[in-house]
Amino acid sequence: MEKDGPGVFAKSIWNWYLIEEQEPYLASEGPKPTLGKAGKMLELKKTNKMAAEVIGFEFKKTSRHDASDQNPCGVWDKFGRFFVAYGRKGAGLFDKELRSIKIYSMFGQPLQTIEKVANMNAFSFRPRPDDILKAKELKVLQKDYRKNYGKTYREEEIKERKLVQGKVRDDKKVIRDEFLNNFFLPLRRKYEQNLEQYEALWPLKDDKMLPEEQTIDHVYHYGELQKTEKLIRK
Repeated sequence: MEKDGPGVFAKSIWNWYLIEEQEPYLASEGPKPTLGKAGKMLELKKTNKMAAEVIGFEFKKTSRHDASDQNPCGVWDKFGRFFVAYGRKGAGLFDKELRSIKIYSMFGQPLQTIEKVANMNAFSFRPRPDDILKAKELKVLQKDYRKNYGKTYREEEIKERKLVQGKVRDDKKVIRDEFLNNFFLPLRRKYEQNLEQYEALWPLKDDKMLPEEQTIDHVYHYGELQKTEKLIRK
């Protein structure tokens, strides 16, 4: 990050550079002209092997972007592929300004922008493993993973199942309460208030009701009748 302008009015600028390593040369001779293969080998044989070798680098600017937020900060991801520029919240309690998060490629190409972020204090990438397991380590892990991680996995599975079941139970309760409070109970109260009116419209006539169907059940024990019961089907 660089500053452009005088004093407190200076703008913060993010610059991206591509660094290229130049061909090394011996300090006693200076940079050599580009020669063919045979000429280059001939020139190297004439030089002092103990002379210091100088390695130079060339900086090429690939992109430039102004920092739009106050107190700008930036962070690279672990592998150097992405750069994030963001504005950090000030230390005071009265700093209510909304910040932004801007993600760039390694060459400074804008990839994504998130605007109006409140109380932005810091930004960090999700941790990544430093390396991957070798074949031998992976084989040992596959052999002992039940013993080492079985208990932890079962505990996490039970915890997750309880969360899912609790959510399903809560959703069912919401549906049930909505049905009872908004449909069934209001209709039931309305019916009970006008119960006499409904009984006058549809009186119960006991003489015209069909008799209850009865069946006889015989209980036997080793071929001998023990008891007889009358069952009423409702």
